[in-house]
Amino acid sequence: MLPFPHPFWELCTPPIIPKPSHVYILKGDPIAMARPRFGRGHVYDAQAALKLVLGIDLRNQHAHLPPYKGPLELQAKFFITIPARLGKKKRPLYQDQPALLKPDLDNFLKWVCDLGQQAGLYENDLQICRILSEKVYTADNPRTEFVLLEL
Repeated sequence: MLPFPHPFWELCTPPIIPKPSHVYILKGDPIAMARPRFGRGHVYDAQAALKLVLGIDLRNQHAHLPPYKGPLELQAKFFITIPARLGKKKRPLYQDQPALLKPDLDNFLKWVCDLGQQAGLYENDLQICRILSEKVYTADNPRTEFVLLEL
């Protein structure tokens, strides 16, 4: 019998208990971060207007609370519409299954990170130290859901 009731590693590292947080929902098809555009000797963001509109929505969901401070964990789930080319008969088979189509998951994450910073959820996206994310198919309710947890 061991002299301690817990394994050694549980005694060495304190458990990470995240503080309660809020679920943010962006309705509509998930949006991937686009590359900057060049024209007439200038660099511009083609998604600036969309970021502004969705940033206001996120700010309202945040209930005008102060921005998160310190390290954060981002948990995001992207619900993508099942492509029409798969047919109506196969649609139920793809519900909540991993999405294997473009855009890439990392471009979705870049969009959420930049949008959260612009909306004032946190001061800088470098505060995000841990990410858990997935993209899945949905038949009728495309959206982006994410949670920020303080570590």
